[in-house]
Amino acid sequence: MEFFCYSIFETGFLWKDFATMQSLHSYKILSYNNRNKCCGPMKNPMKKSTFFPIPVMPLFSVLCFFLLLTFPKLSIEGARNGLLLWFQTIVPTLFPFLICSGLVTSMGGISYLVKPIYPVFHTFFGMSESGIYTFLLGIFCGFPMGAKTCRDLLEGGALSPKEAKCLMAVCNQPSSMFLLGYTASALHNGISIKLILFYLYLPLIPLWFLARKFYHMYANKAVTASAHITAPYISPNTPTNTPTPPLSLDHMILSSMELLIRIGGYLMIFSVISLFIRRFPSPTSMIPITLLTFTEITCAIQTICTDTAPPLQGLLVTASLAFGGLSCLFQVKSALSTPIPATGSADPGNSKRDSATQNPSSLSIRHYLFWKLIHTGLATGLFLAVRAWQKLYEASI
Repeated sequence: MEFFCYSIFETGFLWKDFATMQSLHSYKILSYNNRNKCCGPMKNPMKKSTFFPIPVMPLFSVLCFFLLLTFPKLSIEGARNGLLLWFQTIVPTLFPFLICSGLVTSMGGISYLVKPIYPVFHTFFGMSESGIYTFLLGIFCGFPMGAKTCRDLLEGGALSPKEAKCLMAVCNQPSSMFLLGYTASALHNGISIKLILFYLYLPLIPLWFLARKFYHMYANKAVTASAHITAPYISPNTPTNTPTPPLSLDHMILSSMELLIRIGGYLMIFSVISLFIRRFPSPTSMIPITLLTFTEITCAIQTICTDTAPPLQGLLVTASLAFGGLSCLFQVKSALSTPIPATGSADPGNSKRDSATQNPSSLSIRHYLFWKLIHTGLATGLFLAVRAWQKLYEASI
């Protein structure tokens, strides 16, 4: 990639030589030699990378293909479980919130919702009105509402880029209904859901301030919530004199259904993977439990609460809830990369390219994974610290 960017940069300096070249291959070699002369040695671009001497991803895809052919019943059962989870839980829970959130942001209702708590959050955490709304929506509505709201408000101008990146570190959590309903009913009698909530939410405070320092969000210069969304995302290639249509209810429904379909696809995929992990024989039960902890949160909690006992059960449940699993990671990625049509573009080619843009808001899924790992470490560390304090207190009595 470095070589390719450098070759594009050198095009203006080597234009005369380029006219005499016979092929692009000779041009690459010439640019490589010039780069060595002026900037020191560089890795040979024609040499194959030896970091992965074996084609890992092609072999993995072939392995998955043969597993599906060899165990069709497991594949069908896993896909059915994921589809039922999506149809019976995700769609009825998430779809109304997606529509309602779109209406609130497009009609400028954020300031009315967060006005009672704005002084506290703004004074202690430096959040704007839109930032408070994004954070609360991610806490109460769950994955991936926080990411989608953060992206929509950033593209609509209601969030600054730095505040949006900081919010991505804290605003994507399991929903309160999932925690108080499904998780609380699955936990062993010796584990309190209140303590789980304490382990999950308290680390968000140092995580927020750490993200603010990391992204240099020292002063709150976020745009106020009055700059609400009134139109879909417009590509930089769109002519400025083109009228932009308002954000209609039809557009909200279509974009929400597109996001839900992506979430459903990921749920089916990871439900199949989770079922294979649970059914395949292993030398110890901790191997599938550990894999499920970081794969799919619903199956993980069910397996953890069935096959383990306190205090290990509480530790694994805390880690699974804090990380969210790879399934939720891909759901957040789909919420950040849902293509938004560039309306009004005069060039059809530009419209196609803009609609295929993977992440127009520039919010990084790698940064999100980085903060999730830190959150998981802080939550499990807090669990172990409280557990050690409890043992010391019991020993002193």
